[in-house]
Amino acid sequence: MALRIFSARGWWTIGGSLLLSSALVTAPAWAVPPAGTLTAVHAFGLSGNRVRIVLHVKGRLSRPFAFSVINPPYVALDLSAMHLAVHHEIEPIHIGVVRNVMLAVQGLRTRVVVNLRRMVPYRLSVHGQDIDLTLGRASRVRVAALAASQPSAVSPTVPSLISRILSLRFRRTAYGAGRIYVRLSSSSVTGLVHQVGNRLTVLFPHTRLRRNLRRRYLVTDFATPVRSFSAQELPDGAAEIQIRGVGHFQQLAFQTNRVFAVELKPLTTAALARLRQSVFTGRRISLDFQSIPVRAVLQILADVSKLNMVVADDVHGHITLRLHDVPWDQALHIILETEGLTMIRQGNVVMVGPAAVLAQRARLEAQSASTLAALSPLHTTFIPINYAKASALASLIQGEKNLLGHRGTVSVDPRTNMLIVRDTRERLHAVRRMVRALDIPVKQVLISSRIVVANDTFTRALGAQIGLAGVHQLGSQSLLSMSGDLNGNNTIQQSALTNYNSTGSFFPLTPPALNDQLSVNVPATNPVGTLAVGILNSDYLVNLELSALQSQGLGEVVSSPKVITADQQKALIEQGVEIPYQEAASSGATAVAFKKAVLRLEVTPQITPDNRIVMAIEVRNDTVGQEVPTGTGGEVPAIDTRSVHTQVLVDNGDTVVLGGIYETTRNRTVNKVPLLGDIPLLGWLFRSVQVQNDKAELLVFVTPKILSSSLHAVH
Repeated sequence: MALRIFSARGWWTIGGSLLLSSALVTAPAWAVPPAGTLTAVHAFGLSGNRVRIVLHVKGRLSRPFAFSVINPPYVALDLSAMHLAVHHEIEPIHIGVVRNVMLAVQGLRTRVVVNLRRMVPYRLSVHGQDIDLTLGRASRVRVAALAASQPSAVSPTVPSLISRILSLRFRRTAYGAGRIYVRLSSSSVTGLVHQVGNRLTVLFPHTRLRRNLRRRYLVTDFATPVRSFSAQELPDGAAEIQIRGVGHFQQLAFQTNRVFAVELKPLTTAALARLRQSVFTGRRISLDFQSIPVRAVLQILADVSKLNMVVADDVHGHITLRLHDVPWDQALHIILETEGLTMIRQGNVVMVGPAAVLAQRARLEAQSASTLAALSPLHTTFIPINYAKASALASLIQGEKNLLGHRGTVSVDPRTNMLIVRDTRERLHAVRRMVRALDIPVKQVLISSRIVVANDTFTRALGAQIGLAGVHQLGSQSLLSMSGDLNGNNTIQQSALTNYNSTGSFFPLTPPALNDQLSVNVPATNPVGTLAVGILNSDYLVNLELSALQSQGLGEVVSSPKVITADQQKALIEQGVEIPYQEAASSGATAVAFKKAVLRLEVTPQITPDNRIVMAIEVRNDTVGQEVPTGTGGEVPAIDTRSVHTQVLVDNGDTVVLGGIYETTRNRTVNKVPLLGDIPLLGWLFRSVQVQNDKAELLVFVTPKILSSSLHAVH
């Protein structure tokens, strides 16, 4: 494939699958004339399947800028102020993971690209006149510094051999992350972070560690992903910090002047999902620079991304950064955010500059567009409205600040439901787009409900009636009578007195009425079974009646109201009776008033974007109850009310139970003659028992269905 390269001398197009002649960033202002020459490239195989590549330079040598790309895998070195004296542009290597080395030069810069079979860790160091690049994983992750014989004036980014770690500090951030601060004696030293699983190793090459800092730090009490970390000094003079994390976390390392920080941020399940669906999708690269010009970093990113990048003249300054295996667009976002820059992308061209400068440019473009719009001719268009109200759309159009120009007008013809809009052509197109988006048929919803009232009644009653009447003559002039009450005795005694006065004898006597004979009167209410026994003698009468009742009832009342309504429109349906009753006024006059006892369904549906339905619903089922007397002498019917008022979210076509009322009534009533009613077995003749066990249940089912334009349910 072909690759476009942005450089000081314009765009190059070269064949190949690698970034090579893009090399080359415009020479920065501080670049010196070419004073070095790359004369040879040597490759050696090392133990552990590692490869060492040595670049020999004659003349002045400064530390190269290095970056890597994951796909395709390669490591690139940029050498400033450097000539190329190697005759072959491609040096075949074929040792270990290294395929070849490609060389290119432009102006004052030379780029060396090491093509790999797969990406492996690497370390870069400078020894005298040689640039040493080692690829592959050693026993420890180390990066060599410049040899002691190399003068420090060669490059301001060469780390000092006497750098020290002055302090270590741990802090928990406001969002629960654990952050370790490492204060260094020099800003030219940076940490190299290597992560394996939940363990991180931060290496500071050629850096001393104070003796009082060489220990293990337990930080579990801070409730961060950092469980502990330890600091030690290695035998080769490097300082190493090992961090042990726990759980899911995101690692971030950054350096500000002489403070290097490592942060472990906890990740929730949602954050992990967002991380997997990151908006950054560019090719992954690694950057490791100390005090590199911002413009140079931007140009490297332009090479990797194959974008045409225009950088404003106001972009200055240097930046120190270390990014490992990040998408190039995320690296660009971090650099722009750090340096207070912004970018405007138009197709394959990206303009980068200070936010204030680009904002000023956008304002000028807006002013120019406004001036052109003020001079554009006005046109009139007629827009018929099919489903919405033209007056409502006109209000929306007038309410949108940027839809109509300051010369634009909109009016409504109610008879034809049409909009009349006058404005420039561009504004009219915008109004038509808005009308097309809003003038659509509103979805409708069919709400079907079922109101079920189930009754289960059970009643059992047992009772008895005993009637006694008797007389006994004590002498010629006295008579003893017995009956169920005084009326019975009075009937016997009156008949005896009448007979005695007329015949001189008490007999024959008149027996009392049946009700007056009853000594025990506790029958079952409305019995369906009775048994009566009577004994009659010359001077006494005994009657016994046993009554029993058992009733059981099962009932179910199902009401099924249905109603269709538009989205977000209230619907109401009711069916029942209005009960008239007389109502007295304060003046004494009477008037007829009405009370409703109806089945009522009131619902307001809202269709969600995923075709689910939110319903604010009220269901009421009223029945006529008992008559209640009023203070004015009349009676008012009571209304037995059952209702549900709620809001639910239901899938299209699903049935939901809004609520239910379950009532249970249990009664046991015993009427008995004292003492006699407590006698075992015989006591049943002197008492009545009534058992009641009633159950009532109310259930409300609702099923909403979205209807298509043809009034068919959408499944």
